[in-house]
Amino acid sequence: MSAYRSQVQASRATHTLLCRACGEIVLASDDPDVSCRACGLAQPALRDDEAWSIAATDLVSQRIAGYHELDAFSASIGAPLSAAQITLRCDGLELSVSLALDSGGAVGLDLTAMTSGFPAILLRRETDTDVDAKELGASREVQTGDEAFDRAVYIESEAPDADILRVLSAPAVRRAIVRLLRDTPTITLESALITLSGNRGAPQCFVPDRINELLAALRVLAGAPRPLVVAPKKAPIANLLSLAVAPLGIVTLVWSYRRFPALNAETLGGLGAIAGIIVAMAVQPLITRLLRGRASSHRNMLQGRVASVIGIPPLLVACLLLLNGALDRSPEVEHHLITLSIAYDDEDHDHTTIRAGNDDGLTVKLWAEDSAREVKEGDAVTVWSRGGALGTPWRTRPSVVATSGGTLLVE
Repeated sequence: MSAYRSQVQASRATHTLLCRACGEIVLASDDPDVSCRACGLAQPALRDDEAWSIAATDLVSQRIAGYHELDAFSASIGAPLSAAQITLRCDGLELSVSLALDSGGAVGLDLTAMTSGFPAILLRRETDTDVDAKELGASREVQTGDEAFDRAVYIESEAPDADILRVLSAPAVRRAIVRLLRDTPTITLESALITLSGNRGAPQCFVPDRINELLAALRVLAGAPRPLVVAPKKAPIANLLSLAVAPLGIVTLVWSYRRFPALNAETLGGLGAIAGIIVAMAVQPLITRLLRGRASSHRNMLQGRVASVIGIPPLLVACLLLLNGALDRSPEVEHHLITLSIAYDDEDHDHTTIRAGNDDGLTVKLWAEDSAREVKEGDAVTVWSRGGALGTPWRTRPSVVATSGGTLLVE
């Protein structure tokens, strides 16, 4: 190919692929055929063959770990035995076969391919739940037009549809994906790596012919067409917000209690929890509306619903604690109590729970760092509080326990 021809091809290139023989990047346009500048091989721009085979295989590395499940495969390629991972260069690309381990035993295989330029895509077997979600309009999945592929494979990605369709444009690539998903439930495409995980069909998965078949299909997928420029991965803001509710609610509850510690938080806690559950149920339609319309929507909606049920009740309790303290204008009152009972944490020996009360019916729980276990029943306790804007008293300063060994401050 002349330099002029190369410049013309580069200027009108619409995508790239990897040479099926050497793995080098090949610029491609709408022409039916392309040529690799590295090795000179002319090949179809959209691979359509079914008899996949790897022409050149070289051993790159092994991780020897005393396992024997891959011994037959190692012997078939003339490699040392007892490997837990084998990395090969297959027609120019590095592919790895690794044992999936559980409690020290090999339970299956994980395969990876080193490649480049892919948008983030998760491919998995399509389920009835996926079909129902699409029919209800809860989720939307890009369709390739290949009915057999679209029925068998579910595509999850936040990448533009055009980029996904570019990756799946070659018939041989779609067939390779279907073949791989027969043995492994998920295929993850990332910018520089393809990962096949979940193949737990031991011992059949360790048969050399089966491994070679998977490697050949993986090599086809690793060389698939890809966009010239990969759009940056962006998580939907609505999904991030829904997932943030749970940690936000818990963190806010802890902070609000430390800022305005209620003497007896059961009333506000119960009221806030009930209100939070009601609000969480009320926002479910909003979560559905915000998160619908993507390939991962039905999974994201479930996560959002769970996060709202976990996060909104403590968030409401936190709001009540904050209102009760921040809007309080009552005077500070000093309470004198007696230690009624003591409980020690068996795991954290410094942590002591003190239950104290007085003749006026006031009973409080306090937590102290009492590694010497100086607090005894009958010790005097002083607590300062204000009445609370919502009628729940809260402690305004650290409490004091008068022990035989001195004064103990209690937060």
